[in-house]
Amino acid sequence: MEGFNDYLEKAENGDIEAGLVLAKYYLFENEDDIEEDTLKRIKGYISRAVDEERLDAIRMVADMYFDGRGVERDKDKAAFWYSKAAEKGDANSLEQYKICKEDDVDYKRDFKMYAIAAQNGDPLGYFRIGDMYSEGQFVDKDLNEAFNSYVLAYDLASKDKESEIYPEICMKLAECFMEGKGVESNILTAKNLIEEANFRLRVLVNGGNDDKLEQYRFSEKVLGDIEEKIKTPCFNTL
Repeated sequence: MEGFNDYLEKAENGDIEAGLVLAKYYLFENEDDIEEDTLKRIKGYISRAVDEERLDAIRMVADMYFDGRGVERDKDKAAFWYSKAAEKGDANSLEQYKICKEDDVDYKRDFKMYAIAAQNGDPLGYFRIGDMYSEGQFVDKDLNEAFNSYVLAYDLASKDKESEIYPEICMKLAECFMEGKGVESNILTAKNLIEEANFRLRVLVNGGNDDKLEQYRFSEKVLGDIEEKIKTPCFNTL
């Protein structure tokens, strides 16, 4: 780890940021076993950050319990800490909480937390709000509101096109344009969005993200179907 000694010195002097960098390295990046004394020190860095209510530290504790890194794996404790992070506006933590608590369905809570995440600039927050308007969960079903939420999610996610959520948002918007959900149908706009999603998914899969393989294959199929539709003699681009 480059600059290890500098990070260690800063962390020992109370620098929370340096402590979290070391914690992330030891717990989630380094594959070697952690010595007991080092683990104790790392936990101290994290605890200090949690006391300062740092969202990234709270999320780190949740991930530790979820994956069993530095602690015994405990889904209930992971859920507790994911809920704490979700309350601070981390939409992904709410997703993880719901994985831990499979039977815990509370659309009112979900909408509130996704709204906080959206206000904090999290595209996943807007994306899930769009889903809730699309399905009529807690709020009345409204395809226009759903589409508008997807657009807001896209605007935020497009600032980091390497994120895993970006191609998923592109696919959802493409679906809206293909089927006229909340917006006038436009097959060419849908094609452009699916092409972008397909490219980004291919990058993720080639980078070793096997979790995106099914989505990539689906985007390939949808793109092929659209191209065949455009080739038909009766297709009108106007």
